[in-house]
Amino acid sequence: MDLRSERMLSTMRTTQQNISVLLNESRTKTEALCILLASVNPSNGRATVLSCDVNHLSLEAESVVFPSHVLLMLPLTPLSAPIPCKDFIFPPSLEHYADSYVVVATVRDMQNEVMGVVLTFVRHSVLSPLQHTLIDITRQKVELSYQYELARHPYSDKLSEQLALLEEVSSISKVGAWEIDRFTGVLSLTEVMKALLGLPRVKSVGLNEVLDMLTSSDRRDLKQRVFKALKEDREFVKHFEFHDKQGRRKSIKLTVFLQVQRGNASGIKLTRLYGAVQDETEIQRLSDSQHNYTDYLTSLLNNVDSVVLSIDEHGTILTANERVYSVLGFEPEELIGQDIKLISTKVQNTDAPSCFINIPAGLAWCSENGSVNECLRHKNGKRIACEVNLSKCSVHNQQLIIASVRDITNQNHEIEHYKQLALTDTVTGLPNLHQFERYLGDKAHDDKSSKPFATFMRVAICNIKEYENAFGEPTIDYILRILASRFIRIFEINKRNSASIFKCERGAFYIHLHQYFSEEAQSLNAAHDCAILIHDHVLAPITLHNSLLNIETQTISCTVPTKHFSFKKMAMFC
Repeated sequence: MDLRSERMLSTMRTTQQNISVLLNESRTKTEALCILLASVNPSNGRATVLSCDVNHLSLEAESVVFPSHVLLMLPLTPLSAPIPCKDFIFPPSLEHYADSYVVVATVRDMQNEVMGVVLTFVRHSVLSPLQHTLIDITRQKVELSYQYELARHPYSDKLSEQLALLEEVSSISKVGAWEIDRFTGVLSLTEVMKALLGLPRVKSVGLNEVLDMLTSSDRRDLKQRVFKALKEDREFVKHFEFHDKQGRRKSIKLTVFLQVQRGNASGIKLTRLYGAVQDETEIQRLSDSQHNYTDYLTSLLNNVDSVVLSIDEHGTILTANERVYSVLGFEPEELIGQDIKLISTKVQNTDAPSCFINIPAGLAWCSENGSVNECLRHKNGKRIACEVNLSKCSVHNQQLIIASVRDITNQNHEIEHYKQLALTDTVTGLPNLHQFERYLGDKAHDDKSSKPFATFMRVAICNIKEYENAFGEPTIDYILRILASRFIRIFEINKRNSASIFKCERGAFYIHLHQYFSEEAQSLNAAHDCAILIHDHVLAPITLHNSLLNIETQTISCTVPTKHFSFKKMAMFC
C-alpha cells in the first residue's frame, strides 16, 4: 500500500463502520450495483479500496488501476459521467461488472488536493437527475467526514518520528510550516521555514520581523484576506514574491488556515493561524517560458471563432475552450467530464442521428466530406445550427477525438434571405419567374394520372409601357401592388378559390388553379368561372389621383396536361 493510502486509511480508521453504512445507504437509494471508497495516487493511477458497502466488504485493501484519461479528469470535475468498467483494472471479484459503468466522484483534503474517490457502479451509461444528485451528496458526506477526522486525528505514540519525517520531507519539497498563537502572539516556524526566510541559524523569529520582509501592499492584502476568510472558508492561498534576509528574491506559495472559537455573546474569535509556505522560485524560473507558451496557445484557442472540444473514444468531454459559452451557453467546466450526448440532437434538416452518437461513423463522414451540419442543444434547450468537424489525434499515447463546432445560424439566415430575394418579386412580394419555374418542376413529378389536366391563366396589363410613360414608374408599382393584394385575397386567403399566383414579366401575373380535372371541358369551365371572378374582384377600377382608373388587361387561359409542365411549354400554351 502506498503512503497516500496509509495516510487516508489511518485517518478513516475511527469512522470505518460509519463510512460503510453511508456507502450502503447510498447504494440502496441510487440503485447502484456496488459502491467503494478508495484512495488514489495520480502519479501511477493505482487506488486502494478503503471501505465498501456491506455486500462487498471482502474488497477492502484490494487495488484498482485507473486509465490515463480518468486520471486527467480527476482534478477538473468532482463527478464524472458513467465510464465503462472495462476501462479499469478491477480485482477478480468485480469482473462480473465488466459490462456495467462506474461513476468517479473525487474526495479532497483540506488543501483541496484529491486524496480519494467514491466509485459507484451503475447499470446504464446515462444517470438520471436523481442518481446524479444522490451520488454527489454521498461524495460530499464522505469528504466532510474525512476532513473532520483529519482535523481531530489523535496524536500517535510515534509523534517524534513523524515530526522528523515531516521535517525531512519538507526539506526535500522546500515546504515550510508555521503557526501563530493569536492570544500570545508567538510565531512558531519549522527549520525549512526559517531557511526560506534566510534565517537558518536563528532559534526564534518575531512576527513583525517576518512582516517587515513584505511590501506594504502585500501586508494590506494579507490582512484583508484574513478578515474575508473569517467570514467565509477560513482558509486562503496567496502567491507573491519577497526578498529574504539575505537579499535573495523568492517566489512563494502561502497557504493560511484560521482556527476560531465561537463564544456565546462575542461571536467568532480568532484563536490560531497556521499553514505552509512552499518555495516556488526554481519552479517559477524553469516554467515561466512554458507557462507563457501555454498561455499563448490557450489564448489563441479561446479566441478562435469555433468551439473546440477534446473527447475520448467513449464520448466523454475532456476539455473545452471558452467559445463554448457564446455558442452553446455552457461554461467549459460544466461540460468537462460529461458525455457528449448532452449537446447532441440530430443532423440538420434530416432525422439522422448526430455524428456524436456514433463517433466512428462521424469520423468517417468528416474524413470524406469535411464537415456535417448539425443541430446542437443549447443550455437553454434551443437547437443551434452548427457545422461540426471531427478528427483524431494522439496525446501521450491516448487516442482523442477533436471536435470543432462553428455556429452557422447567421449564415443560414443569410442564405434564406438571399434565396427569398432570388425567388420573390421585389415590388409585389409574390413569387417571381424563377420560383414559377421551380414550382412547375415540382408539380411535374406529382402523380396526376387519374386527373391529367390542369388550368393555368395569364393576366397581363395591356400597353404597360404607355402607362409608365404617362404616370411614371412609382405609380405603376402602386397599381401592381394593388392587383397583387387582390389576387392574394381572392385566391390564397379564400379557400374556395384555391390557386397559386406568380408575378413574372413587368405587368403579367400567372395563376395556377389547384384543382385538377379528368376532362379538358371541365378545365375550360373552371377557367371561365375564374376569369369572371378576376374581372369582378381583381380588375375593378383603381382610385388614382382622386379618380377611378380602369386598367385594360389581357386574360388568357389554357388547359395543360401535367406531363407538359415546364415554363417553355407553358409559354407556348399561354
